[in-house]
Order: sequence, then C-alpha cells, then structure tokens
Amino acid sequence: VGKELVAQVLANAAKLESELGVKVEIAAVARSKSMVLLPPGGDGCLAGGAWPGEEVSADLQKLADHVVGAAKASGGRALVVDNTASDAPAELYESWLAAGADVATPNKRAGSGPYARYERIRAAAQKG
Repeated sequence: VGKELVAQVLANAAKLESELGVKVEIAAVARSKSMVLLPPGGDGCLAGGAWPGEEVSADLQKLADHVVGAAKASGGRALVVDNTASDAPAELYESWLAAGADVATPNKRAGSGPYARYERIRAAAQKG
C-alpha cells in the first residue's frame, strides 16, 4: 500500500502543481523498523518503489518533526499518512495535529481505541 501511494504521489505531483498550484513533496518514508528522512526535493529517489539506503531506526516523533519542519521551511502544510494497523502512530496523532500537521489514515485504531484518546485527537484537529 505504501509503495503504491508513493508511486501515485510521484506520478501526479507535476500535474497537481501545474493544474492546481499545489506542490506535493514526500519528505520522509517509514517502515515498521526503519525510516528515511529526505532532503527538500529528494523524493525522486523513491521512484520505481526504491527504498533509499540512508535509513535509520524508526522514530515516529522524529519523522513527524521532520515532515512538519519541511512544510514550514517550504511555506506549505505537512501531511502524515499512516498506512498501518498499529496503535503506535495513533498514539501520536494528537501531538502531530497540535504541531500543525494533517493526518490521513485508513487506520481504525484512533477511533476504536480508548475514547479519551479519540477526544484528544478530535480536539487537536479542531484547533489545528
């Protein structure tokens, strides 16, 4: 799912920019145990489903901090896409939203886990 999403983003980025004025850039990718934080304009290394060799141990908060920082540096918005079925990313949605990132996910954990967590995520989303 992740590779396909990356492929679709890369394939449509130029069209989105030319037709809608929306510049879309991938700033980081992660697997369950590793991640790669990309420099500005560095998402071309992901073409064809490639995985860059500069991976480090996965740290979802560092990944989100990098994505939010990249968005702020470019004057854009940050979007964290969680394609997992794990509670770990859902635990961070509140802090990501509070930092100004948007979160897109098919992960049901945020809405089917503890109600208090759901309420905190909704409150952060409404503020952000």
